[in-house]
Amino acid sequence: ALAGQYNEVLSIGDKAPAVAVEKWVKGTPVKAFVPGKTYVVEFWATWCGPCLKSIPHLTQVQKSYKDKGVTVLGIASSEKQKGETDTRLDVLKKFVGEKTEV
Repeated sequence: ALAGQYNEVLSIGDKAPAVAVEKWVKGTPVKAFVPGKTYVVEFWATWCGPCLKSIPHLTQVQKSYKDKGVTVLGIASSEKQKGETDTRLDVLKKFVGEKTEV
């Protein structure tokens, strides 16, 4: 079970809480989870090696299953380093443009 910010414990089979995204960089924004559709949600960061290795696989999953009701969401964590100017959206847009396929 996962404890969320809503002070709620989630278990397998529970309805997923809404995903709050500050800025959608690529793709169609998902405002709510639609019953009957499948969502794969990956939380990642540009500095996370294992995360980067999963991107090509998740891109292929999206391509292979988009017509079967599957949506893959890659949600990036903060890119801001302590003491830096907040350039995380610029960093993320550049990374996505260079590393992922449409």
